[in-house]
Amino acid sequence: MSAGSDTIDVDAFDQALLTREFGAASKLLPKINIETRDYNGQTYLMRACVNNEVDVFEWLIQNGANTNVQDQSGRNLLFMAIQSGSLGIVKWLADNSKHFLYTTHNGQTPLHDAISNNQLEIVKVLVAAGLDPDVQNQDRDTGFDLAQALGDKTILQWLIVNKAFEILDGALYEEGKVVALETLFGKHGYQYLKIKSDDRNMTIAEYAADMQQIRVLKWLKSKMIPIDESLLTGLSNAPMETYNILLVGETGVGKSTFINAFMNYLNFDSLDQAENAKTIHSLIPSNFTVTDQDFQPRLIKFGSDTNESVVPGASATQSARSYVFETGDVRIRLIDTPGIGDTRGISKDEENFDRLLTVIGELKDIHGICIMLKPNNARLTEFRSVTDSYRRTQRHTRNLHHA
Repeated sequence: MSAGSDTIDVDAFDQALLTREFGAASKLLPKINIETRDYNGQTYLMRACVNNEVDVFEWLIQNGANTNVQDQSGRNLLFMAIQSGSLGIVKWLADNSKHFLYTTHNGQTPLHDAISNNQLEIVKVLVAAGLDPDVQNQDRDTGFDLAQALGDKTILQWLIVNKAFEILDGALYEEGKVVALETLFGKHGYQYLKIKSDDRNMTIAEYAADMQQIRVLKWLKSKMIPIDESLLTGLSNAPMETYNILLVGETGVGKSTFINAFMNYLNFDSLDQAENAKTIHSLIPSNFTVTDQDFQPRLIKFGSDTNESVVPGASATQSARSYVFETGDVRIRLIDTPGIGDTRGISKDEENFDRLLTVIGELKDIHGICIMLKPNNARLTEFRSVTDSYRRTQRHTRNLHHA
């Protein structure tokens, strides 16, 4: 084939892509090297990327275009899209090629790069896809730090307000929310508490009131944020039914994991919603082992807390602790106890038992006892172990109440 005919085919292919005549482009594809770079060092896919041509970009990938390409500065497709402001391409990559989200360029994450390029809409897409503005770049700057250093008040304001709503949507125990909000606004400024979220069309105070988060409302009031006093009074006086549930079982049965799962059940309406969420909520550090495709065991860990151990096979919970969940007019208190048959010996079992008594001795009622059993153990033996421990708890509790 002559050089002239090659040029004609290339020109025809270029025109087909330009006019979105993908049928014609498909016929010419066998005659074209789609990895050929132009005088700017760009392949067809890279050009579609920087020009925000989502349909062309997707068609090229479907027809075998190499996505593992870099420009002359070492940017991959996601960083090219961010640099050129190609919002549609960023959305496509976030939805279809998530591995790009966890790459870096010159020590910057994609989120840092979007902030540096003043790309607010791209920042929103990246955060929604799971990138955390608390993550540091090579200079140890978080996304918040970078926006503040660049004087980009619009992006900083959005990051702060969005983070606050994430906190309010997160774990249901309000004490933790107040601590997280205090940390966030204490660092970046309480003036942002008054900002209305463009995405939700409400302020943090309005959302906290809508979610009936009384402790958060009281904290906002302490920061001189206007609060509807009648609403606060009404919520404070609203009767709440409280249910205290004791979780008991042998070491390693999964009591701590159950509490984490319970919180996620309350936070997500469906399994699909939880699967697509940026983070899985973890009140209590826990771990489990899965086998990968190479049949190698992999330890998955969540969270960090001095009250919890994540050593495989060890007792996870180190002492009895209560976790309170509020939903509507119901308060549920789950009491997490160290496992019966602690891996550290009988003396540790006795110590754990005393701590359990201290916790439940402060409660007027125990409304339920959830006995958790391992499916691979002899159930009768394990059940007797658990019930014997519970009977001891009953006797000691009676003595406490009669003392």
